[in-house]
Amino acid sequence: MRKDANDHYVGIYHSTWCESETAIFAVLTITKKNDKIFTLEWRGKAGKIMFTGEGMLCDDILIGDYHSGQ
Repeated sequence: MRKDANDHYVGIYHSTWCESETAIFAVLTITKKNDKIFTLEWRGKAGKIMFTGEGMLCDDILIGDYHSGQ
């Protein structure tokens, strides 16, 4: 769910997924790094960075990767 946005994919989202049958919640922030690359950042409780990554558009779909922010 996008919370706030000003440019197609750029914005703040509520993000959820499951790990070992446990729901994990984070805030995903997507910003533009340049015309072709996006920066992805997931923050958990107390604003601690959980994951960071980069993405790019392919056929108008945002494709990205991530790694642990710890």
